[in-house]
Formats: sequence, C-alpha cells, structure tokens
Amino acid sequence: MKDVLDKGALGTKLWDHRAKRKLSRYPWTFLEGRTRLRFLAWSHEITLTNGLCFMALVMLWLRGHGIEGEVAWPTDWGEEFGGSNPQKLHRLQERYYAPLGARLARIPLG
Repeated sequence: MKDVLDKGALGTKLWDHRAKRKLSRYPWTFLEGRTRLRFLAWSHEITLTNGLCFMALVMLWLRGHGIEGEVAWPTDWGEEFGGSNPQKLHRLQERYYAPLGARLARIPLG
C-alpha cells in the first residue's frame, strides 16, 4: 500500500490542496488479469476492513458484469491482506475470498 503523502513527489501546491480538502491518502488498486480492467479506490487508513470492502466491491462488480471463473488477488505481505500469519490467511480465504470466487495470491518477497 503506497502512502501518497509524499511532499517531494506531490509538490507544495498539491500537498496543500490534499491537506485542506482532507482527501484520502491511501490508494487501493486491482488489475483483473484476463480483461485488464483496473480498479481504484481511496481510503483514509490502511485496515483489513478497508481491504476486504475493496475486494468485495471489485468482485461483486466483476460478477455483476459477467466475469466468471476464479480471480486471483495478488497482494504484498501487508496486514491489510492477512500479513504473514498462515492461520489468518486461511481464515480470510475461506470466509471472504472463496465465497466470491477469489483466491488470495501472495507476491513473493524480494
């Protein structure tokens, strides 16, 4: 998860605009591999709840628009997607991902 609050990259004008308007600073992105559809959402904090909401939103949109078959969710090792705890990853897969036809996939470290 990238924090867009980087004054060096944004510059003073954009930095000040973001701060004044209290805009979200964390982007959530997903690229569906077969169709190459890209999804983007923003949040004020990085949490498991926000990650699951983003995943559900994307999966329900895909299913509602006729995209069938298993969808792999490649993620880094961030806590918002289960971290490195095998029990937590299994629980997330069974409870949230599998019912929507998604599979949590891990990007190899390094």
